[in-house]
Formats: sequence, structure tokens, C-alpha cells
Amino acid sequence: MPIYEYEHKAAPPESCETRFEVLQKASDDALSICPNCGAEVKRVVSHAQFRTKTDHSPDRAAAKGFTTYKKSGEGVWEKTGGEGVDAIVGSEEEIQSVKEESKPVKTFDLDN
Repeated sequence: MPIYEYEHKAAPPESCETRFEVLQKASDDALSICPNCGAEVKRVVSHAQFRTKTDHSPDRAAAKGFTTYKKSGEGVWEKTGGEGVDAIVGSEEEIQSVKEESKPVKTFDLDN
């Protein structure tokens, strides 16, 4: 069963949260009233996750015309399926550039 997120249409009373979650069947009607305070609510779009039973193997991707690669080391990706070069190897400059981009630009000491 999915978890649906709701929010109040107007400012809720202090005793109630602005947003709340409810575990419901997908076939259940959306709530229109907050179960806590009785105010009007609406269902909001939030994070969704779906599972598929489709085969995502490199062979299936190759059959569709895609090439798949797997990381095999720092700056090195090896082909696992499809047409294309056997490996992608980054230069030292490219590897260093990626490392620099992933470093934090600024840090803040929130305790001081």
C-alpha cells in the first residue's frame, strides 16, 4: 500500500502539522478532511517509487541498440554489452577535474 502525503488548504491550527502522511490503498478515495483537526486537506504529489519486472541486463540493452559500461577503476569504465569501444579511460586531467568538482567549495562551522 502506498503512503500518500496531504497538506492543509489553509493554515492549520497550532496543534496540527501542515503536512502529514497516510497509508492507504491505491483504490481508496483521497482524504478531504484532516483526521486530527477536521480542517480541509488536499493530497499532494510527493516522492514516488515504482518497481518493474523488466530485464535491464546489458544484453537486453544491446539488443535495443544501447551500449552499457561498468566502472572498473578510477576514471576507467569497461564495456559490458553492446557495440562501441571496449573501455573508456579518463585522462589524469579529467580525473583530477572531477575530484576538484566533488570537493566542498566552502565549509561552515555552525557551532561558532
